[in-house]
Amino acid sequence: MIESRRSFLQKLLVASVAAGLDPLRSVTTEGDIYTNTRLGLTVRRPSGWEFSSIADFAALRDHQVVRDAVDGEIHPLKDPDNLPVFIFENAPAREGLFAPAITLYDEPLRGAAPADQPRAHRDVMLAGFATSYRNLEIQQQPRPVALRGAQGTVSLWSYDHDLDDGFSRKLSIRSLLVFREPRVHTFHFVESPASTREPEETWSRFLQSVSYVPVA
Repeated sequence: MIESRRSFLQKLLVASVAAGLDPLRSVTTEGDIYTNTRLGLTVRRPSGWEFSSIADFAALRDHQVVRDAVDGEIHPLKDPDNLPVFIFENAPAREGLFAPAITLYDEPLRGAAPADQPRAHRDVMLAGFATSYRNLEIQQQPRPVALRGAQGTVSLWSYDHDLDDGFSRKLSIRSLLVFREPRVHTFHFVESPASTREPEETWSRFLQSVSYVPVA
């Protein structure tokens, strides 16, 4: 069942308390259409999917094992300030703690956008994940993709998602990276090869829905 706007806003409000954000200032939803005026972004949530709790995501992330963690220091991938803007989740397909999901991260871009964006996607983002995640493999190298109002790069990769209780699950990730100075947006479409795979059109339709307008 698709959640109501009130249900979504309640979840967003809970998540934003931890992130120190004002969730109602820039976000609107109408059916499956999500609009964030602060980011100049509109996307369509996959049909039948729900908005998931960012606060719950943060709690589960604390139990993920990262290989290059330093004792006594917060790993960047577990930084409390580094939380998704949204999480779309296929709740009916949930198996235990896992459900197929799409996340968006909005982060500061240090310097100008790289001239070779597929290379930056591979040598910065994927290489960084490879130091933290076990058995990262790239199935499709980053390539350019045209979006409405922006350019991006997409890749397909996988890794072993390990938890501190010994649980491990292979995850498959489709990533979209969009440089919009002075920010960079990273979308991840996460599913598990061990589960029923999402139809290819779920990701392709989401990509087609991504639309940017200039931000004042």
